[in-house]
Amino acid sequence: MSNEGYFKRASRTVFTDGTWWWKSLIAAATGLVPVVGAFPVLGYQMIVMREAAWGIDRGLPRLSDYREILKQAANGFIVSLVWGIALVVPTLILVSVETVMAVTHTGFGAAPTLPWWNTYAIWFPSMALIVFSNIAILRTAVYLKPSAGLSLAGVIALIRRDPVGFRSVTLLAVGVQAIALLLRAPITLARFIPQVPASVLTYGWGLVVGAVLAPLSFVVAVAYGLWAQNTDPASWPPLAAPSVAAPSVPRRDAMQGVQTPPSDSPFDDV
Repeated sequence: MSNEGYFKRASRTVFTDGTWWWKSLIAAATGLVPVVGAFPVLGYQMIVMREAAWGIDRGLPRLSDYREILKQAANGFIVSLVWGIALVVPTLILVSVETVMAVTHTGFGAAPTLPWWNTYAIWFPSMALIVFSNIAILRTAVYLKPSAGLSLAGVIALIRRDPVGFRSVTLLAVGVQAIALLLRAPITLARFIPQVPASVLTYGWGLVVGAVLAPLSFVVAVAYGLWAQNTDPASWPPLAAPSVAAPSVPRRDAMQGVQTPPSDSPFDDV
């Protein structure tokens, strides 16, 4: 499947759902909450990934599945934190070099100010991590276990199942991140203008940016799920396939070969 194919199918799933706009606004507003706001958004995106991977085509998941959202968010946070450590070393080196350059320019008597291009320089190693961690998050979402996303061998094995599709969804994900970087440019540059209130930038323009990026992030999540579906997640050992009779989602006991009855699935429609 081409990159255009993933984008079109994922976009159709998101934008034919009449709830996409207000769910995007809720995701954008939630993401503005310091520290904890990103976690439920991540959990919801993981549910989107998981449903697409199992071929559950019913639009965007319900927001009322808050227990499942928080469960996925906790798993995703663990995986993101562990793999995020990989970004610490190159980031520290980069910031150290920039600090030395700033001190050399301003002198030792003044506090060094990082250059305006600092955010953009960090973006490139961040993209390398996102490309890898997205697959780890996908595995975590499907298996419902953080250990699935922390398995380096498992992540590499999944990529090897469909490297062409992997490149396609990666290109889509990086493209959305590039759009995010451009949209956040005013916030980055306006930090150097004292007359602009920080609250206006953080919450005003931040909400606008979040509202634009939220539906795109849903599209990316669906695209990753479609790619996983193309690799046949039922064949990912030791994962068992969900019931054919109903779009149930396997839980921990299903991963041991015992099928979960669909009647109490958290993904049943209301």
